[in-house]
Amino acid sequence: DDVLRQIADLLKIQAESVPLTDLQEMFPGVTMKDLKVKFEVAFQNNSWQVSLPEAVLRSKIKEFLEGGSDGKRHCYNVTKKFLVSRDELRNLGFEIFDNDYVRMPSSRVLDAEEALDPEQLEKISAALDKAGGVLPFEMLRTVVASNVKKMQLQKYQFELKYYENGYCEVCNPGEIG
Repeated sequence: DDVLRQIADLLKIQAESVPLTDLQEMFPGVTMKDLKVKFEVAFQNNSWQVSLPEAVLRSKIKEFLEGGSDGKRHCYNVTKKFLVSRDELRNLGFEIFDNDYVRMPSSRVLDAEEALDPEQLEKISAALDKAGGVLPFEMLRTVVASNVKKMQLQKYQFELKYYENGYCEVCNPGEIG
């Protein structure tokens, strides 16, 4: 349905829920029944809210993490409670660190020891350019810098794409893996 696709696009841009009445004004004739087929519809904050199921899941996981010590939880507890894989958690924007814990993406500034020097950045960028903009993470570490961490790459705007089997690709910003 074209209308449902337009609503999905709008909800992706909003990244949060949208009041049902607003959607009905923008898309005359759309009903709650129509929306429940593809979206999460719930009564919150004194009005019916429509959201993508992914946004609801992300919100619930975030709430769960905030209840843990230092905003983190053991990965096993999160994957079992929400029936998601580690890759799905990464795709939802969460970080998995120390191989066992989940947290919201880090906004901390890298300290001097963690920062990549300009020479390392140039090597990484050149290797990605030579490979067409995308390289497997392990190959990048072999070719360029064996001590580079995924968090460091993200801080410098490189994109990481995770796949079901644990495979990870590093991409230049804007590249599609």
